[in-house]
Formats: sequence, C-alpha cells, structure tokens
Amino acid sequence: MMQRLTGLLLLTLCPAASFAFSPLERMILEELTCERAPNSLAILRNLSDNGQITPGDNLGYDSLSCWKIVGGLTLAGMPFESLCVYEESPSLQASHPEFYYRGPGTSPGQTLSLGSSESADALSDWYLEIFGPRNIYTAIAEGEETTLQTLSEVSCTDWMLPRPRD
Repeated sequence: MMQRLTGLLLLTLCPAASFAFSPLERMILEELTCERAPNSLAILRNLSDNGQITPGDNLGYDSLSCWKIVGGLTLAGMPFESLCVYEESPSLQASHPEFYYRGPGTSPGQTLSLGSSESADALSDWYLEIFGPRNIYTAIAEGEETTLQTLSEVSCTDWMLPRPRD
C-alpha cells in the first residue's frame, strides 16, 4: 500500500521525470519520504552489486555506516556523493556485518542520509518539490552539520516519522 502511495506521489510531483526513475532511484526516494523507518539493506546491496560502494570501504562514523558513492548518484536530478545508514535491528546488524556495525554509545536511530555537493538551498528546493514541507527543517543539513562534511545532506531518521494518531 505504501509503495503504491509513494509511486503516485512521485508521479504527481515529478510527472516528466518519473518514467525515467531507475528501480534504485525509486527505492531511495521511497525511503526518503520518511513515512516509515528507512530500510537501507536493499539499497546497500544494489549499490554494492553495481560497484558504487565497496562494503570494506565503510567510513564508519559514530555507529553509522558511511560510504563515498563511486561515480556519484543522481536522484530526480539531484547529485549525491555519499551515503550513511544505521540499522537498529541487532539481527540485521549480525547477519550483514559487511554493511552494519554498532559502535559504543547511544544509537543514532534508524537512518538513511545522502550527502550532496549542491548547496543546502538547492537541496531544500529539490526536497520541497518532491516531498513537500513536512520534514524540510529536519531533513536537510549543511556543512559541519552533515555526517561526512559534504556541502549538504538529506536524511530520513526514525525520529522524523509521523506521530501516531490517538
């Protein structure tokens, strides 16, 4: 149901480009809608299989698994150069140590973030066009606030999820 809704949302917001989205692009955009906790495993497998990340090149940062994306990645016209993830599930961490690790300290929460060489203003405009205003103030970071010190970054974390209705 959520995939169908996300697909319709993407078709509505990006009608000309939506037919050109690759399966990986659709997968990442769906996770960035942040309607549920991001699930990064299929994304990591796809990027690894395509040679865009090498699991052993994990830059690991405060329990986050991070990689520079070989050749970059373009999502709906926006270029990205890095990817960071965190998986909360101990069983997924244990079964996929090539992608996930758990450092000491507090969990950063279920996370998917992508670093860009574009300005935070350009990334914010892109985000608003695709996802709307709901998470704009928490989804976009810039400069020293980004995980790998990229110019800007877009994220979905479990603490950004919609609050359950009573």
